[in-house]
Amino acid sequence: MVRDLVEADISAMPDVARLAREVARSGVPLALIENGAQIAVLSPARRRRRSSKPADRAALEQALAETFGAWFGLVDPDEFKRQRRELQVHDREPFTL
Repeated sequence: MVRDLVEADISAMPDVARLAREVARSGVPLALIENGAQIAVLSPARRRRRSSKPADRAALEQALAETFGAWFGLVDPDEFKRQRRELQVHDREPFTL
């Protein structure tokens, strides 16, 4: 189950802000303990993954042109089809209820 994230402004809490900046810088979660009991865990926010998609159509077309035919000659299609047919043979007895 996914929980909604509740946000809190820590501008007026300099100690909490300092801890949050330290956790973000180090990337290591920090357990907050009070009277020997762990009451919260402060962990760094996940960074957004950057998309590896080309930025525009021209970059996409250039990437496609550079990789076109890269597999040509590496795989014999007829040999590949023969090997696939051999692997797809059913050698078990049919299961009946």
